[in-house]
Amino acid sequence: MNEKQEKRICTYARTPGGMNLGERVIVNGEWMLRHKGIKKYEDLSPEIIVECISGRKVDHIVYKPTSQTENVANG
Repeated sequence: MNEKQEKRICTYARTPGGMNLGERVIVNGEWMLRHKGIKKYEDLSPEIIVECISGRKVDHIVYKPTSQTENVANG
């Protein structure tokens, strides 16, 4: 176990085709994707994932604001 404070939420990130990418966990108040190997796991932030895909450094991600009606519709 690492020194990060984590909160386990049993949700899994899946591709549109249904393949499992990893478990969604909250570490130090931020959502991370926990990717598990045989003996180790790694917590990946959205910025790290975008850097891996794009090959470019990412300082931070700016999310679009959501309205109350979108939040109600999405549950």
